[in-house]
Amino acid sequence: MPLIPWKLVTTWSCFACGKCCRKFKVPLSLSEAQKLMEKYGSNVIEFERGIPYLKRKGGTCIFQDGNICSIQEDKPTACKLWPFYVKKAPLHPNDFFSAHYRYKDKVFYIYVHSWCTGVNKGVIPIHKILPEVVSLYLGEQTSQIFTTSTFHPEDLLINIITTTKLVTNKIL
Repeated sequence: MPLIPWKLVTTWSCFACGKCCRKFKVPLSLSEAQKLMEKYGSNVIEFERGIPYLKRKGGTCIFQDGNICSIQEDKPTACKLWPFYVKKAPLHPNDFFSAHYRYKDKVFYIYVHSWCTGVNKGVIPIHKILPEVVSLYLGEQTSQIFTTSTFHPEDLLINIITTTKLVTNKIL
């Protein structure tokens, strides 16, 4: 898995490309699996080696609608965190400083999956996103502002317009 320490990433934004929903299986906590089965039926979850995952159909997440998640209000934590990975220890000794992140009184090691289209192409500075990432990881919050796409077409349009302006300004 090509994970980059967060300090090597300058910006990130979700461009709602939907590639993450097509490429990766989404692991669930038992409580997330139970909640989703109660609301959407048992056919939306599959188990692999005792671990619940969102079911995939036709090579994509069962809840993907076009490029957008159709269960924004019930989106699993793994989806909310994508492409960020929060660890309690560095994955490699060399990452000690480049992945190190202090949140309140705790230290975490944060990585960004390099496969994501929005890595170093976004409009949001990475350091502005990380407090939300860790708060989601710890379960302190469930709503999203900076992380992952939301199902609001006007937000996507604003993101595209802002990105276009930034790219145009860099070129000119």
